[in-house]
Amino acid sequence: MNSWLYPTTVFFSAFVVWILGILFFKKRAFTVCLFISSFLGLTGLAMLFFNGYGALAITLLCIVFFLLLLHVGFDISFSKAKTQGPFASYLHKEGIATTYLDPKGEVEVGGQKIAAITEGLMVAKGMKIRVIRCANKYVVVEKWESE
Repeated sequence: MNSWLYPTTVFFSAFVVWILGILFFKKRAFTVCLFISSFLGLTGLAMLFFNGYGALAITLLCIVFFLLLLHVGFDISFSKAKTQGPFASYLHKEGIATTYLDPKGEVEVGGQKIAAITEGLMVAKGMKIRVIRCANKYVVVEKWESE
Protein backbone atom coordinates (compact mmCIF):
# COMPACT_ATOMS: atom_id res chain seq x y z
CA MET A 1 0.00 0.00 0.00
CA ASN A 2 2.91 2.33 -0.74
CA SER A 3 0.91 4.38 -3.22
CA TRP A 4 -0.61 7.83 -3.35
CA LEU A 5 -3.89 6.64 -4.87
CA TYR A 6 -5.53 5.04 -1.80
CA PRO A 7 -4.76 7.89 0.67
CA THR A 8 -5.86 10.48 -1.89
CA THR A 9 -9.13 8.59 -2.39
CA VAL A 10 -9.69 8.60 1.38
CA PHE A 11 -8.98 12.34 1.46
CA PHE A 12 -11.35 13.11 -1.41
CA SER A 13 -14.09 10.97 0.12
CA ALA A 14 -13.75 13.18 3.21
CA PHE A 15 -14.09 16.22 0.97
CA VAL A 16 -17.25 14.81 -0.63
CA VAL A 17 -18.78 14.12 2.82
CA TRP A 18 -17.97 17.70 3.86
CA ILE A 19 -19.57 19.20 0.72
CA LEU A 20 -22.68 17.00 1.12
CA GLY A 21 -22.93 18.12 4.73
CA ILE A 22 -22.81 21.77 3.68
CA LEU A 23 -25.40 21.32 0.94
CA PHE A 24 -27.99 18.99 2.42
CA PHE A 25 -27.91 18.75 6.19
CA LYS A 26 -29.07 20.82 9.13
CA LYS A 27 -26.85 21.79 12.04
CA ARG A 28 -26.77 18.48 13.98
CA ALA A 29 -26.28 16.29 10.90
CA PHE A 30 -23.72 18.73 9.55
CA THR A 31 -21.75 18.36 12.78
CA VAL A 32 -21.67 14.59 12.28
CA CYS A 33 -20.60 15.05 8.64
CA LEU A 34 -17.91 17.48 9.74
CA PHE A 35 -16.58 14.99 12.30
CA ILE A 36 -16.54 12.13 9.76
CA SER A 37 -14.91 14.24 7.05
CA SER A 38 -12.30 15.56 9.50
CA PHE A 39 -11.39 12.03 10.57
CA LEU A 40 -11.18 10.75 6.99
CA GLY A 41 -9.30 13.80 5.76
CA LEU A 42 -6.71 13.71 8.52
CA THR A 43 -6.29 9.95 8.02
CA GLY A 44 -5.74 10.44 4.30
CA LEU A 45 -3.23 13.24 4.91
CA ALA A 46 -1.35 11.17 7.48
CA MET A 47 -1.15 8.22 5.09
CA LEU A 48 0.18 10.50 2.36
CA PHE A 49 2.85 11.90 4.69
CA PHE A 50 3.94 8.47 5.91
CA ASN A 51 4.12 7.14 2.35
CA GLY A 52 6.44 9.95 1.30
CA TYR A 53 3.94 12.17 -0.50
CA GLY A 54 4.15 15.17 1.80
CA ALA A 55 4.04 17.69 -1.04
CA LEU A 56 0.78 16.22 -2.31
CA ALA A 57 -0.67 16.26 1.22
CA ILE A 58 0.25 19.92 1.69
CA THR A 59 -1.22 20.80 -1.70
CA LEU A 60 -4.50 19.08 -0.86
CA LEU A 61 -4.58 20.80 2.52
CA CYS A 62 -4.06 24.22 0.89
CA ILE A 63 -6.89 23.55 -1.57
CA VAL A 64 -9.25 22.64 1.28
CA PHE A 65 -8.31 25.76 3.27
CA PHE A 66 -8.92 27.90 0.19
CA LEU A 67 -12.36 26.33 -0.32
CA LEU A 68 -13.12 26.74 3.37
CA LEU A 69 -12.30 30.45 3.13
CA LEU A 70 -14.59 30.73 0.14
CA HIS A 71 -17.38 29.02 2.09
CA VAL A 72 -16.93 30.92 5.37
CA GLY A 73 -15.86 34.19 3.80
CA PHE A 74 -13.41 36.76 5.00
CA ASP A 75 -13.18 40.52 5.16
CA ILE A 76 -9.96 42.05 3.88
CA SER A 77 -11.03 45.67 3.95
CA PHE A 78 -9.08 48.05 6.11
CA SER A 79 -11.74 50.66 6.70
CA LYS A 80 -13.09 50.90 10.22
CA ALA A 81 -16.60 51.95 9.24
CA LYS A 82 -18.73 49.78 6.97
CA THR A 83 -21.72 51.55 5.47
CA GLN A 84 -23.26 48.66 3.53
CA GLY A 85 -25.98 46.23 4.48
CA PRO A 86 -29.39 46.45 6.12
CA PHE A 87 -28.02 48.05 9.31
CA ALA A 88 -26.10 50.86 7.62
CA SER A 89 -28.48 53.46 9.02
CA TYR A 90 -27.39 52.52 12.57
CA LEU A 91 -23.71 53.36 11.99
CA HIS A 92 -22.35 55.65 14.78
CA LYS A 93 -25.69 55.53 16.63
CA GLU A 94 -25.91 54.97 20.36
CA GLY A 95 -27.95 52.29 22.07
CA ILE A 96 -28.22 49.94 25.03
CA ALA A 97 -26.96 46.35 25.41
CA THR A 98 -30.05 44.21 26.05
CA THR A 99 -27.96 41.09 26.75
CA TYR A 100 -24.44 40.47 28.02
CA LEU A 101 -22.08 40.80 25.04
CA ASP A 102 -19.24 38.32 25.42
CA PRO A 103 -18.62 39.08 22.50
CA LYS A 104 -21.98 38.13 20.92
CA GLY A 105 -25.36 39.30 22.10
CA GLU A 106 -28.15 41.72 21.35
CA VAL A 107 -28.44 45.49 21.50
CA GLU A 108 -31.25 47.99 21.12
CA VAL A 109 -30.60 50.91 18.79
CA GLY A 110 -33.32 53.32 17.80
CA GLY A 111 -36.00 51.14 19.36
CA GLN A 112 -35.02 48.02 17.38
CA LYS A 113 -33.23 44.95 18.75
CA ILE A 114 -30.25 43.87 16.65
CA ALA A 115 -27.74 41.02 16.87
CA ALA A 116 -24.34 42.46 17.79
CA ILE A 117 -20.74 41.57 18.59
CA THR A 118 -18.02 43.53 20.31
CA GLU A 119 -14.49 44.10 19.18
CA GLY A 120 -12.60 43.25 22.31
CA LEU A 121 -14.00 44.18 25.70
CA MET A 122 -17.14 42.52 26.97
CA VAL A 123 -20.18 44.70 27.52
CA ALA A 124 -22.58 44.15 30.43
CA LYS A 125 -26.35 44.20 30.01
CA GLY A 126 -27.75 47.71 30.26
CA MET A 127 -24.53 49.55 29.30
CA LYS A 128 -24.45 52.21 26.61
CA ILE A 129 -22.97 51.15 23.27
CA ARG A 130 -22.18 52.74 19.93
CA VAL A 131 -22.31 51.02 16.53
CA ILE A 132 -18.89 51.17 14.86
CA ARG A 133 -19.43 48.82 11.87
CA CYS A 134 -22.34 47.21 10.09
CA ALA A 135 -22.46 43.75 8.54
CA ASN A 136 -25.27 41.93 6.77
CA LYS A 137 -26.51 40.03 9.83
CA TYR A 138 -25.18 41.99 12.81
CA VAL A 139 -23.55 45.21 13.96
CA VAL A 140 -20.19 45.64 15.65
CA VAL A 141 -20.40 47.75 18.79
CA GLU A 142 -18.16 49.26 21.48
CA LYS A 143 -18.78 50.57 24.97
CA TRP A 144 -19.78 54.19 24.83
CA GLU A 145 -19.45 56.84 27.48
CA SER A 146 -21.23 59.93 26.22
CA GLU A 147 -19.89 63.30 27.33
